[in-house]
Amino acid sequence: MAYRALNKLLQSAIAIVLLFLLTPILGWGQKSGTLALQKGDSLAYAAQYDSANFFYKQATRLFNQEKNWDKKVTALYAISSNKTSQGNIDEAEQYLDKARTIAQHYLTKSHIFHTKYLYQKGRIAETKAKYDSALTYYHKASDLANSSSSDKSLEWQIKVLAGTGEVYIAKGKYDLASQKLDRAEALYHQFQLYKPRILSRIYNSHGTAFKNLGQYKKSLEYYIESLEIDRQTLPRHHPELAKSNNNIAIIYFYQSDYQRALDHMKNAVKVLTNFHGENHRLVARGYNNIGIVYSEIGELEKATEYLKKTLRVRKNILGKEHPEIAIGHQNLGAIYYDRGKYEQAINHYKKAQAIHLKHFPEGHPELGNVYANLGQAYNAKGDYKKALDFYHKDLDINLDLLGAEHPFIGDTYAKIGETYAHNNNYTKALSYYERAVSIFVSNYSQEISLGEIALEEVLYPAKLLETLRLKSQAIKQHADKSDEPLSLLDQSLQTYLQAVQLINKLQKSYKREGSKFLLRNRTSELYHQGFQTAFRLYQRTGNTDYKEYAFYFVGQSQSQILLEEMQKDVAQSFANIPDSLIAREAALRTKLTTLQQQLSSSAQNPQQTDSTKRFALEDSLFHLQKALSNHTKTLESSYPKYYRHKYQPLITRASEIQEKFLAPQKTAIQYFFSEEALYAFIITSNDFQLRKLSTDSLLSQKVKAYRNVITETSSASDFSSKSHALYKQLIEPIEDAIEGTKLLIIPDGNLHYLPFESLVSKNKKNNPSKRFHDLPYLVNDYTISYAPSANYIELYHQERPHETSKKLVAFAPVFSEISTDEKRELYPAYKRPLPSLPLSKQEVQRIEELMNSSQGFWPFQKEEETTVLIEDEATERNFKNLPLEDYRYIHLATHAYVSEENPHQSGILFSVNPEHPKDGILHASEIYNLSLNAELVTLSACKTGVGQMVNGEGIISLSRAFQYAGARNLLVSLWNVNDRATSYLMVAFYEQHQDEQSISLALQQAKEKNIAEKRYAHPKYWAPFIFIGQ
Repeated sequence: MAYRALNKLLQSAIAIVLLFLLTPILGWGQKSGTLALQKGDSLAYAAQYDSANFFYKQATRLFNQEKNWDKKVTALYAISSNKTSQGNIDEAEQYLDKARTIAQHYLTKSHIFHTKYLYQKGRIAETKAKYDSALTYYHKASDLANSSSSDKSLEWQIKVLAGTGEVYIAKGKYDLASQKLDRAEALYHQFQLYKPRILSRIYNSHGTAFKNLGQYKKSLEYYIESLEIDRQTLPRHHPELAKSNNNIAIIYFYQSDYQRALDHMKNAVKVLTNFHGENHRLVARGYNNIGIVYSEIGELEKATEYLKKTLRVRKNILGKEHPEIAIGHQNLGAIYYDRGKYEQAINHYKKAQAIHLKHFPEGHPELGNVYANLGQAYNAKGDYKKALDFYHKDLDINLDLLGAEHPFIGDTYAKIGETYAHNNNYTKALSYYERAVSIFVSNYSQEISLGEIALEEVLYPAKLLETLRLKSQAIKQHADKSDEPLSLLDQSLQTYLQAVQLINKLQKSYKREGSKFLLRNRTSELYHQGFQTAFRLYQRTGNTDYKEYAFYFVGQSQSQILLEEMQKDVAQSFANIPDSLIAREAALRTKLTTLQQQLSSSAQNPQQTDSTKRFALEDSLFHLQKALSNHTKTLESSYPKYYRHKYQPLITRASEIQEKFLAPQKTAIQYFFSEEALYAFIITSNDFQLRKLSTDSLLSQKVKAYRNVITETSSASDFSSKSHALYKQLIEPIEDAIEGTKLLIIPDGNLHYLPFESLVSKNKKNNPSKRFHDLPYLVNDYTISYAPSANYIELYHQERPHETSKKLVAFAPVFSEISTDEKRELYPAYKRPLPSLPLSKQEVQRIEELMNSSQGFWPFQKEEETTVLIEDEATERNFKNLPLEDYRYIHLATHAYVSEENPHQSGILFSVNPEHPKDGILHASEIYNLSLNAELVTLSACKTGVGQMVNGEGIISLSRAFQYAGARNLLVSLWNVNDRATSYLMVAFYEQHQDEQSISLALQQAKEKNIAEKRYAHPKYWAPFIFIGQ
């Protein structure tokens, strides 16, 4: 839309500023009511309400002296309007009444003030939740405006219509609201009124009406139009911009993009608090929205904190009986429900019910929602009759007020279905689930798979996913009691498949990584249930298609966020995106990472960072994230090939792995922890098996504890006993299906922490070995590599590795002579002692010698460059400044640490240059922004292969960051390692690899050499390093 109003507005603003600047120069120093009024208007426009009121009050005194009653009334009215915006309703009414008293004495009955007065009375009444009174005032104002001959009457006709629409929104009469807003918009355009702020308000209110009607796409369009007008006409941190961002965030919430919603909401609250202080209605609304998001994502402590703050502020400014207090009780009730405290939840719901009934005896959508919440609480208590009664009360209200296609109606249908399922009435349950799905998906038909439906057609993704889960579960329960269970189980399976397809689409639509992780975590149960259903069907029918479906669910449950990011890079190369656009994205991501690091640092040292600086950092981060989202949207729309390849589903079948990626004498083993047991897929070039291995409920904990067994056990016989016990659960049951001596292991859950090479294959009870170098480790029998998921194998082969012009870059900071105080200052995030690594220097020097030897790698090629930086030269800045994409091998011999709470803050330590004292840790978030093309990255440091375990995704570690950055293969560690033993292992590895052995075989031989060298035979020395890749 083109807004000619913008030019006029900017011209007016410039004129006012020039007036202020010229006043002292031109000698206009005398007191002037008009000038004070203009100053007040300028400040009010910038939302500087207290300063504006100061000048307005000065203007009223000066106009009183001049007996200029028209202008005095204008100034008093402006104060009333400001006080309303500030939330000081009683004062607003006082100033309005003062203005009216003067107007009754001195102004004509046809004066426009009388329309403005009635309009302002309507605003105040609406704020006090006196909606019928507000409508009465607005109707009277409309009549006056229509009969007025004032040149400003049109503006006030439109404002009155907008106000009337907003009251109808508050009353839950959204269709009537839309009619009034449509009329306001039509008048605005018909008479070419150039008041952008009025048009922004109309669009914003339209957005709210459509949001409440469940038409989220249309709502978002109006909110964005409103925001664009405000951006062009208001200062950057104006509260109206914050209000728009808050409204847009609610739509992101309904789209289940929770992290993006939180980002917008928190930014809005900071701006609003900065303008109004905490004790304001809009701030309370922001707190409420943040609390709801935290509740939805399961962070109940944070949710409770924000919702209690909301209720406290609202009671303070609105009293105890306002409808917004009722909403506060509803939301707190939901928190108690989530905690299983159903009586306390019901108590809050009934408080909300009483308030809503007082204000809306004829019914209101929020009252319907209270009934739905009560139904859910009674359902959880097992009182199904009472639950159904409340659900039908909800429907009685909301079918009338919202219409039969509203998402809230679908939500209630799903809840009714759940109640019938609990009552074992599966036929009725499934009929209600189907009705819910038909509402959540526009133009839904049972003949069309949900996988074929565009995401834009889904109204409420989170509720649809929950409904699909409940539906699948009910069908399975029905199958257990049916004479013909197979067809029902197949229906359940198809429903789970549709849910997974929807999850994949949702994940790729989200713009925040946090939202993606939340989605994976919240939906992990769907993959488990889908797998179990496919496995049951496979057991009962022997149909191998069901085995493939089981494999599909496992593959889709692992590393999907990592693969999405890697797939994006592959798509860029296929689509020939210009280097300039790729460079712009890289620059945006680097800036984003820098800001995140600064914020993290300020969070660790809050006493050293003032709140103003932190707010500036957070605001910059928020706007930078939006810029990156816009850049991504431009790429997707301008390069269709990129879009297609990026969003192409990545589905790897076991049969494809057999045909394309498995050589003879190699076996892939995919493990999967379900809720009841551990399973394994065993894939060879000519066989594909699925076996149920262990039902030991403590197996996962035993696996994680195995690291301590290795590092703390000094007795070979004790270690052998515990290691062999794991071998018997993990390898022995499938060993007959293994073909050849090469294993590719795809771990699941805590198996990511297990070096399979260290498992002992035989345990001689009568003659247990007392020496570590005599134990029959799995590494003696198999060459072992690891992959994060089956889909990763396919994507690995899709990538187009570029030729590298340089051979090796190696860094060894060594860390000689660093005192405890220096360590604390230079590496504040590294919480362990920082010993010197003197052998790391010899390690990288020896590796360089091997690379440069005449018998080195590929001697027929021309000599390639090697770069080795040691001690003071091994800085982070030097590492980043190298052309890393040109190196085939990257070797880092240093210290590292893992932050399981915030994996992106895990880091690798470098030497610190005194000129750049804060530049000594390469964080995981920075590694993601590197551009690598390495055949192998070796992280010769502690714990570089472990990190935070995320349900539905896997381990978030430093190795994951390097995979994303472009490393095709990795050598990483699973626990803290010994400097001398590590150096010995690494040199042995490169010695074997220079003889053109594959990476995995070279590592196997190096480990066998360590074992033979008896002083390093204990697995704590050689087992931590594993090879990820092929």
